[in-house]
Amino acid sequence: MELGTGPEIEAPFTLRSIGKCVTVWDLGCIHRAAWADRYWSSPGCLYHHAYPVGYRASKTVFGREYEMSIGLGEAGPVFKIRALSGPGQEFEGPTPTQPWTAVCLAHRTGQRISGPQYFGFSDALTQRAIAGLYDARELAAALKEGTARAEELCGEERAVREFVGLPGVGRGVATSLALTEALGGRRHTCLRSLRAWARQEGTGHAQQLEDWLRTSSELPGSTLRWPAWQLRIVPGLMRDIAGAHRS
Repeated sequence: MELGTGPEIEAPFTLRSIGKCVTVWDLGCIHRAAWADRYWSSPGCLYHHAYPVGYRASKTVFGREYEMSIGLGEAGPVFKIRALSGPGQEFEGPTPTQPWTAVCLAHRTGQRISGPQYFGFSDALTQRAIAGLYDARELAAALKEGTARAEELCGEERAVREFVGLPGVGRGVATSLALTEALGGRRHTCLRSLRAWARQEGTGHAQQLEDWLRTSSELPGSTLRWPAWQLRIVPGLMRDIAGAHRS
């Protein structure tokens, strides 16, 4: 597929590449501020592309019409689905598939849905339309399966990069660590800050950190359920972060 060539495609338009049509009403705009790299699909997708904020589409499935949209989240896009007919149900998640999975569960269909396909992203027409929003750097990123980052990272983004360097810490946990205000009532935007807070003697901060690492609802549920996280990784993180000042 050649992007950036031919006439510009504007919304609204209707896709007929799948059995039940998707109508794209608004393409939205490319997010170029903080966390910009998270507003891109993974390189393994059929098409690698940006997720424009304000994108809006609709389709009818399971006997109801649903409106889909992409909103601005605290550290990445929020994919939303709202029922336009019947009970006013709303679903949202950090990926296109997650809210559609919730729709399937609500209808007890027993089937799985491709979120990118139902949002309209698996159609070349949509990709050509989104390509009309790219600048030269973003077009190159789409063609080379890269991401277009913001020119300047916010403090929380820099913290995520540091926290990801800790043994056993993935991006989800690193993001939770960077955004939480449960550890001292403020965000720690670097590893040095978190270590200094945890190592304050006689404060109980180290125990607060360990409790948070083991039980916080801010962490991914899959991480908390992972046996190695509880048995091996959390003790290792405590040695690294809290050091000799564990309470």
